[in-house]
Amino acid sequence: MRLRITDRAAHPRRGIIPPPLLTPRPVRLALATAVGIAALAVTACGGDGGSGPVAATISLSPTEPTLNVGETITLVGTPVDANQRVVTVAGQMTWTSSAPAVATVDNTGKVTAVSAGTSDVRAAIGSVSGSTRVTVLRPPVARVDVAPTSVAFGRSQTRQLTASVFAANNSALTDRTVTWATSNAAVATLSATTGTSVTVTAVAPGDATVSATSEGVKRDVAVTVQPDPAIAFTPAAASLGTTAGGPNPAAAIVTVSNSGGGTLGGLATGAITYTAGQPAGWLTAAFEGATAAPAPLTLRAVTGSLPLGAYTASVPVTSTSPGASPRSLSVTFSIGAAITLGANPTTVSFTAPGGTGNPGSQTVNVVSVNGSVIPGLTVGAIEYSGAANGWLTASLSGTSTPAALTLQASVGSLATGSYTANVPIAASSATNSPLKVGVTLVVPPPSIAASPGSRSFVATQGIGTAAAQTVAVTNGGRGALTGLQTSIAYGAGATNWLNAQLSSTTAPATLTLTPVANAIARGGYSATVTVTAPGVAPQTIAISYQLVYTFDSHIAGALANTVLPAGCSNSSCHSVATNQAPVMASGSGDVYARLMAGYVTAGNPGASKLYQRLNGSPSPMPPAGVIPALRDAVAAWITDGARRN
Repeated sequence: MRLRITDRAAHPRRGIIPPPLLTPRPVRLALATAVGIAALAVTACGGDGGSGPVAATISLSPTEPTLNVGETITLVGTPVDANQRVVTVAGQMTWTSSAPAVATVDNTGKVTAVSAGTSDVRAAIGSVSGSTRVTVLRPPVARVDVAPTSVAFGRSQTRQLTASVFAANNSALTDRTVTWATSNAAVATLSATTGTSVTVTAVAPGDATVSATSEGVKRDVAVTVQPDPAIAFTPAAASLGTTAGGPNPAAAIVTVSNSGGGTLGGLATGAITYTAGQPAGWLTAAFEGATAAPAPLTLRAVTGSLPLGAYTASVPVTSTSPGASPRSLSVTFSIGAAITLGANPTTVSFTAPGGTGNPGSQTVNVVSVNGSVIPGLTVGAIEYSGAANGWLTASLSGTSTPAALTLQASVGSLATGSYTANVPIAASSATNSPLKVGVTLVVPPPSIAASPGSRSFVATQGIGTAAAQTVAVTNGGRGALTGLQTSIAYGAGATNWLNAQLSSTTAPATLTLTPVANAIARGGYSATVTVTAPGVAPQTIAISYQLVYTFDSHIAGALANTVLPAGCSNSSCHSVATNQAPVMASGSGDVYARLMAGYVTAGNPGASKLYQRLNGSPSPMPPAGVIPALRDAVAAWITDGARRN
């Protein structure tokens, strides 16, 4: 019996053993094993019908395979003579690997990739043997994750970032080098430039990006160093008062708060400074409770033998929090012959909100300067400046000190502009009655407000357009906002692809934005819509328009309709007839779902098996050679997010 063995069993274009990247490995191994068994069972005959030549070697197939770590392949050993004819050799075939740390082989010829490197795998029957070189590659880095994904902290604080590296199959790659970098060392510095983890130190307020990179794959982490804490006082200045020879006034409490970022702690007072030429030593200041903001600062004044008059001092307040600057509190101690009224604050300002409505109410604390209770508090007639009046109301929470004066401004029909008034607070026993609190109301002029300030559209290139979106155009000030108009300025590339239509030329109005072109090339386009009105600052809305490839519209037909010798689906390897995975022929069911199940990585053509094969790696698809138009279309589709429709 004569058997002619060729390389057909390992040829990816003949259909006997499918290409390794797009055919499940169990099918390939089963076919290869079947061929090996058949070869060992046949005895070659010479051309003259006599006994065949003695075997010279064992031929291994496939030759010099390349595997990634963790992959397997089954080699087939065939005894052949010097003329490459299959012969029968008695005995059991044994298998060995020259470097088991790189690749192991079992007694069936199954090779398992263990680590990167090369190993010579040898098959032998007695003294007859043959070998092939197996190359094992490390799987490439597909993704780098960093935890935490963002950092926000204060000056001098530290945070640890930890990077994890993964292959395309989501297996962890623990043997890869990770390099770290910061975009702004003036904001955040790193403890090291390599390693799995790194410590980030906040240097100064601002933003920076810390990146972790492994084999060209990068992950960015947004780092925000919060503003420095800042010392603030409520009230902004302290007042104490009494009469000559009278008792010491009650303690005054000032709340020390944080008007900046982060935390404000370690609060303390320094040496009190008294105004030059005035008596000293009459004031004590201390944090008698908490020392972290908000914290009460207690102020006590001692009358002693001080004569009538007003005395001032400055209390320095410090914090141990990094970046917090010291601040001084001004303290006034009044000693008078009679009782006087005090107000904090002494002036109040209102600004009318845009459109309609009134500003919120505000409160003034009415006190006795010398600390004794002042009875009989009343609010007098409000004194308006100018012709406009009646826009302010004032009420007291009580008829004796301390009391709260509540002020409420009403815009009504007031024209745009600034209005002022004085609110008199009277008490018959106070020497400075009536005490007047100044009030200002600002009614701002019309202004254009647009919400939201940007819109984004996405549509399938050449198939329909994106749905219209709206922007609310309102009056950010007061008065009438009329004569609204729009104009469009396009960015680089196509123009005249957007329609902007106002529902009215008077605010409030609705601006409807509608893309009107889809025949322009795939890609991203931008435009700026400007809303204007006479005598008012313009307002702009940023527009983005992205035309993308989708599977149903741009890719499915290209894959299904290509045929041999140039194609790969309807009449070729991936047709319904051959059933080679993934089947891509039209009428074969959900081709998109098959491709997304392991052959396409959305947004990353280079990591997608479909694109790799269309680009000729490790072998071209279709076998006749790369089709640039099909390859580029698939690359564009994957880059656009691998949308279905």
